[in-house]
Amino acid sequence: ALPPCVEAGYRYFPDMDTQFRTMELSWQLCLSRCELALGCAYFSYWPDGGCHLQPPYAKRVRNDDWFGDDVVAGPIVCEQSAAAELSLCPGTFDMAGYGNVSLVPT
Repeated sequence: ALPPCVEAGYRYFPDMDTQFRTMELSWQLCLSRCELALGCAYFSYWPDGGCHLQPPYAKRVRNDDWFGDDVVAGPIVCEQSAAAELSLCPGTFDMAGYGNVSLVPT
């Protein structure tokens, strides 16, 4: 199951000018890539491994290509309350070459 901050069937547009499509093994690794890219606010991940990064001014749009609802996307941070308390999407992810990396709210 996807965390509340990650949605199936949506993507963000436009992509960052300074980042290009990469291949990642999971949406979690695509999110991790966004966390490391200066100026990244959103990620969009395709089931063929395509990872695209978007800037803060990107807009959430319904995915209209043939992958449809298999595309997942989300922000680099999740709003946890009406007070806009921000934290990372929680979870532990296996980052190739780096072992397990835990992304939990602090």
